[in-house]
Amino acid sequence: MAMGNGLSSAHNYFVPIFHPSQISNLALWLEYNVGHTSKDDETSAAGDIDDNDRIKQWDDQSGNNNHAVQTTTGDMPRFESDDNSIKFANRAKFMDLTSNISINANTDFTLIIRVSFADNLDNFMGLFGHGAEDFLRVLVDGTGFRTKIGDDTQSNWIEASDVLVLDTYYIITLTRSNGATGDLTIHVHGGAFSDKEWDAAEDATDANAFTISNVGCEADDTSNLRGFVKDALIYNGTALSSGQRNEMYTYLNNQV
Repeated sequence: MAMGNGLSSAHNYFVPIFHPSQISNLALWLEYNVGHTSKDDETSAAGDIDDNDRIKQWDDQSGNNNHAVQTTTGDMPRFESDDNSIKFANRAKFMDLTSNISINANTDFTLIIRVSFADNLDNFMGLFGHGAEDFLRVLVDGTGFRTKIGDDTQSNWIEASDVLVLDTYYIITLTRSNGATGDLTIHVHGGAFSDKEWDAAEDATDANAFTISNVGCEADDTSNLRGFVKDALIYNGTALSSGQRNEMYTYLNNQV
């Protein structure tokens, strides 16, 4: 029987909106403009953090309460009110995680950071790290990336002509997949790049255990980031698929 309003009786289907917590094994989520506390105990929730205020804590939104903290005043990053990012303004700013994130050997993972580089790219800059044998860094002049995972073995991703530039937000994703094979890939999204697999010919593999305790450096006061961070996420046990990665791009960029 025809419907009185002229509509068919077909079912309406709800299409869920993507959210980072829908992907399993979310170990860390430093979310854009959420969970900031200044040195003077102002908060993003209250909306009373002022431009250039020192940030002593960035609350983890993963549910694991693994917050990013800094207790030394001179090492605290600052709040940038122009875009509500966290400003690692010079080579003396970084944050520690409340607890180390320990990724077991032969285990998939994904690291994601939304970052814009400032001033210059004339030195190595750590994005995540724990020490000389555990880090993800940006190479000098923005030519690419280097990782060390659990030992002295390094993997380098360098493009022949493409480089990262200043004052542009990139979503940088390091993924390890296929368990004991330990296939590593880096993707860059933003500016001139749309989900670009950086130096795909590198074919890097490393299945070692990986420890992460810092954001914005390789280790305390070592290869510190100079730039602005809006988001940082870690999945310990999940390698995002290309579809999930693209959903993540849309979600993060819609947060402004």
